[in-house]
Amino acid sequence: MIEKQKIEFNSISASSLFHFTKKIETLKNIISDGLRFSYAFESMPSQITANINYPSSPECVENIYKDTGVAIPMISFCDIPITRAAMHMERYGNYMIGFDKAFMIDRYEPIINPVLYVHSNNLSEAFIELSNVYADTVKQQNARIFDISKNGLGS
Repeated sequence: MIEKQKIEFNSISASSLFHFTKKIETLKNIISDGLRFSYAFESMPSQITANINYPSSPECVENIYKDTGVAIPMISFCDIPITRAAMHMERYGNYMIGFDKAFMIDRYEPIINPVLYVHSNNLSEAFIELSNVYADTVKQQNARIFDISKNGLGS
């Protein structure tokens, strides 16, 4: 007698990664040519951008960098259970393709990463503080280089 296997369902995440799209043509292209990334814009506080690009005097250019950010190449997947896909489809499209999550993680481990959503200012404040430390370090290095060039190594 063949024994039936019990299938466990997880109400939080699926064992597949799903990629949604709005156009059937895009789905056909994925099937024939594979997935391709697009750029997702992530806004960034101007203070961070100014600290990174002009660490020796970020306060002079901070206004230039308002409404700036970083364009990150990515392919979006979700692992919501298929029974909960309807709301997701409204936003990301009615066509989807699924991939085995374990295979994708094993195959693309160095580059696949879940997105973490932060709904507080803590992370932004931490990045600003880190960029301030970076800018201060560059200022100190520049001052030391200037001092060495002016007074020699003995100072």
